[in-house]
Amino acid sequence: MMSKRFRSTSALADELARNPDLVRRIQNDPESALRAITAPAYSNDKVFYRLVVIGLLAVVIIALLFAGLAENGTEPSQVVTAMGTTALGAVAGLLAPRGDPPE
Repeated sequence: MMSKRFRSTSALADELARNPDLVRRIQNDPESALRAITAPAYSNDKVFYRLVVIGLLAVVIIALLFAGLAENGTEPSQVVTAMGTTALGAVAGLLAPRGDPPE
């Protein structure tokens, strides 16, 4: 498994020019080698997703607290409402199952 990730094809081409071992790995098994070096680093990182979900849920809870503490029964601020609903939508998007994109 390769640990280095490439953000552009020109960066990959530069590395191929410098690294004959990478060239050999791609020649032997191009599909798995290219998938390994082009996959996002965070795609299987459980700690990353946990931190993101915890942060977003904290924003939702804070927004709910501010909405509940609105003065004299007035409506909560639009900023608080926007922050809460956006964070809640982001959490829902992270928890939704991913499918393969249509070809």
